[in-house]
Amino acid sequence: MSSIAKLMKQASRMKEQMEQIQAQLAARTVEATAGGNAVKIVAKCDGSLASIKIDPQALNPDDAQLLEDMILSAANQALSQAREISNTEMGRATQGLRQSGRNGIKSRGRLYVPYHLIKLFHLLKALAYRRPHRKGC
Repeated sequence: MSSIAKLMKQASRMKEQMEQIQAQLAARTVEATAGGNAVKIVAKCDGSLASIKIDPQALNPDDAQLLEDMILSAANQALSQAREISNTEMGRATQGLRQSGRNGIKSRGRLYVPYHLIKLFHLLKALAYRRPHRKGC
């Protein structure tokens, strides 16, 4: 099997694995609370909020700022937990790729993708959109 065929097969497997992980993350949730359980936020690991529950006793019109702060705190906590889980799961799928930039320095938290994989991606993209040639047209 040629090296390009091996790379294409590896890219295909990686794509399937990434799609599977993304589907699992969309179904997985985390929960965070603030104000002694006065505010409870549930976030999905795909980065969206699933629900917000507010204890009716926390609804004091004179102290709206405190409630806003509790909601913001719980939402940030839940989304942070979800992001951490997502990064961990996606990291497992991409562990074969280098995660450092030039000279071994992290590229500002971005994933460094080797040049040959970028070329492979563009090749696969071109092949996917290529139309068959017809004689006489």
